[in-house]
Amino acid sequence: IAGKIGNAIQFDGANDWGSIPYSLDDNFTVALWLKSTDARGGPAHEWNTHNTLLTGPNDTYGMFLSLGKFSFWLNSTNENNANNKTRLSSASAINTGSWVHVALSREAGVGNSGSYRTYINGSKDSGPFSKGVKFSTGALLYMGKAITSAQFYLNGALDDLRIYDRILSDAEVKALHDLGQ
Repeated sequence: IAGKIGNAIQFDGANDWGSIPYSLDDNFTVALWLKSTDARGGPAHEWNTHNTLLTGPNDTYGMFLSLGKFSFWLNSTNENNANNKTRLSSASAINTGSWVHVALSREAGVGNSGSYRTYINGSKDSGPFSKGVKFSTGALLYMGKAITSAQFYLNGALDDLRIYDRILSDAEVKALHDLGQ
C-alpha cells in the first residue's frame, strides 16, 4: 500500500507478519511509521491482547499498539519479579488512522541498567527513565506478530522501519520524522 515514505506493509490483524534477522542489544533505537485505528488492548500485565509492532522471540522487548497508545515493554523471564518489568505507554493516542512516527531508544548504563526514551512524531514522549534490566532479543525480531498467540497480530500498516545499534539524539529522531513531511 502507499506509505508515508514510499510503500508500506499492511498487516490484517489475523495472520500477517514478518521477521528480521537482528538482535537488539545494549544500545539501540527503533523508529517506524504506523497507521492504524485499532483500539484493542487490555491490562498492562497481559501480552495477549495487544497489537504487536516489533518484538523478539524471547518475550523480552516489545513495542505494541495497546488501547490506542504506543507501548513499550521490557520483561523478565521471571514473571514474579516486578523489579524486572517495565510497562510504558505514550501520553496520547496514536491510533488516529493517520501516519504517526514512533521511536524507542535504549542507552546502556552501568551493569545491566539502561535509560529508555520514547518519541511520538519526532518529539520526546517519555524518558529518559532508567531500569536495571537488559535482555537480548535473540537472533530474530518479529514485525506485526509476537511469538505465541493470534491475538498478538497487528491490524495496521508499518512504513520505514529503522533499527540502529546506537542511541539517536533527539535531533536525529526529529530528522527521521521530518523525512516524512
